[in-house]
Amino acid sequence: MQKSRRSMASATGWRNSMIKELRKKLTLLYTVTTGTILTLVVAGLLFYNLRVSEKDALQTFQNQIVAVASRMQYGSTISGSWLAQTEASEKLIIHIEENREPFLYSGSWAPATDRQTLIDRAREEALKEKVNPAVRPVSSSVIQSSVFTVKGDQGDSYYGTILVFPTAKGYQSLTLLGYRTPGISLIRSQGPRFLLFDILGIAALFFVSWYFVGKSLEPVEMSRKRQNEFIAAASHELRSPLAVIESSVTASTQWRQVTLPYSRRKVRTVPLPCNQRNVQKNRPSI
Repeated sequence: MQKSRRSMASATGWRNSMIKELRKKLTLLYTVTTGTILTLVVAGLLFYNLRVSEKDALQTFQNQIVAVASRMQYGSTISGSWLAQTEASEKLIIHIEENREPFLYSGSWAPATDRQTLIDRAREEALKEKVNPAVRPVSSSVIQSSVFTVKGDQGDSYYGTILVFPTAKGYQSLTLLGYRTPGISLIRSQGPRFLLFDILGIAALFFVSWYFVGKSLEPVEMSRKRQNEFIAAASHELRSPLAVIESSVTASTQWRQVTLPYSRRKVRTVPLPCNQRNVQKNRPSI
């Protein structure tokens, strides 16, 4: 009986550990699956945010083109202080020439690549579109290149465009470059926020998964408890009958071990009666 109790206790402990291990594995599985999906969604949002930031930067640069071109085209005074303020606040490179004579202005900030090198590369891009800032336009309309990208020597990048305005004294040309914030910088500035959101989301998914897995395993736990209670009650009810049967079997076995050898010896030593011996002697042989 003690052995059966120990086996029942060990079986109960094994079932408890099995259910706990199953809960851990299911929680880990659900967390990894949903966490991977959440991470992909967060990465997609980050990529989308980068695209939106690039579009906003391009739209801002186009607005800057309109502002500077309008000031030049409608005869407003362009002073060195205005150029310095505009360049510094918007991270622009503004190069203006009148009849191929550049304004005496060296810029308000130093880009990673040499300023004149960037201006020359912008002119090369404009020449591909047949926009030459060194030639007076034939018509009286403004000639403008498309917005292109100029790459520097230090990994820096810029939006660029060139405009040529005809004037009464000849023409003016505008080379405008706008600094592009690198994608890696945008990731460094916005990435920690998305990473924190991802980590908090995965942690929340872990606790939610732990809770719902526990709820889903409650019927199994209840069934196990009822089974244990039934086995305990049955073993308690069968304890007395089994003890009686066990003692009866033991007594019967001991009685046979004691009486059976003695009865066999007694049967072997019992002599036959006299009349039976005479009958056997007088029996005719065939």
